[in-house]
Amino acid sequence: MAQYQALQWAAFEALSRQKGTVGGVGSGWKVSDLITLGTPFSSAEFLITDGRADFTRMKAERVLPTAPSQPYDETHGALYPDGEKGKVAHHAALFSTVRWTNLFDRFDSWMFFLGDAISGPVAGAERFGPGVRDVDVPIVWGRLGWRIFTHNLYWTDTAAEGDPPAAHIDAFREAVGLERTQAASPQ
Repeated sequence: MAQYQALQWAAFEALSRQKGTVGGVGSGWKVSDLITLGTPFSSAEFLITDGRADFTRMKAERVLPTAPSQPYDETHGALYPDGEKGKVAHHAALFSTVRWTNLFDRFDSWMFFLGDAISGPVAGAERFGPGVRDVDVPIVWGRLGWRIFTHNLYWTDTAAEGDPPAAHIDAFREAVGLERTQAASPQ
């Protein structure tokens, strides 16, 4: 995953320096990361399509994005040379350069209110592709270390006052990478 995201970063840097114009303004690529917190996309085949076969078809037809991106056709990949613009990406190739990190709190299937029953992993061939970095971030809160319905706590530092930030806050900060320099490759 680290190597794949490093390659995405290199593609991002190359496309962000590309000089094209939209209304006379340089149009280099500007988005480097997508971070999802508690997303229900782990159930996408039921929420946005008509089942597994429809979900698979929509990914193959590039209606839904995947990481890595689906090729444009048999002769053009997600990124391909264009005589006038240099390298270009097809309309559904956003994850050729955008690194997707998904933070979720795995729930207890026997007791659906422990953890986050709405979120889940989104990586893998059966979901949005092996290029998504899934991070399970158990969210614990309160003096008793509760894990009751944590879906609304991704933005909340649940650590006790004076303690270092909670693990899910550290994972979010690392995914956002505010301390990362522009030239640094991802970890």
